[in-house]
Amino acid sequence: MFDKLQSSSSLSWEESEAPLYIMSCVASYLSPDEDKIVPNVIQAIISTPTQAGLVHSALKYTGVRLLSQLDQWIAENNQQILSKILDFVLQIRNKNFRLESVIQYLLSLLVDKELRHVSADAILNICQQCRKQLVNDLDQILQATLWLDQIEAGSESAQCLLKGYLSYG
Repeated sequence: MFDKLQSSSSLSWEESEAPLYIMSCVASYLSPDEDKIVPNVIQAIISTPTQAGLVHSALKYTGVRLLSQLDQWIAENNQQILSKILDFVLQIRNKNFRLESVIQYLLSLLVDKELRHVSADAILNICQQCRKQLVNDLDQILQATLWLDQIEAGSESAQCLLKGYLSYG
């Protein structure tokens, strides 16, 4: 599946989205010991441009769903995976894989109405699994919650973010 995803530059959005969808269906069954493909998949997802029109929103939506399904894997591998992939990621993307990168990517997608709820839901799932690691992101999650509540008072998306924020308590 990941090989198919890697060749996505020459594929239509449907052909790129299909492997992500299949991976999201089995992600919750992944062993926490898997460290060869998942870090690369996460990096590919969070490196996807967030600006509207550059990448089909269905592709971003499925990528966010996959991140949400990987919440337990992310929680168990956040620290140890960094040392294993840091060199690779720095060479390829000049970024490092951090939990904060995933949260930043998901927060940036909240402005897209089509991706708002799935992004908020993914943030909620990751917050519930990674409470201790996300303490530094609390303020940004709260700010996003307040912003969402202003533009969509009482929306499910705002409620998901609020639940994520409150899961720290």
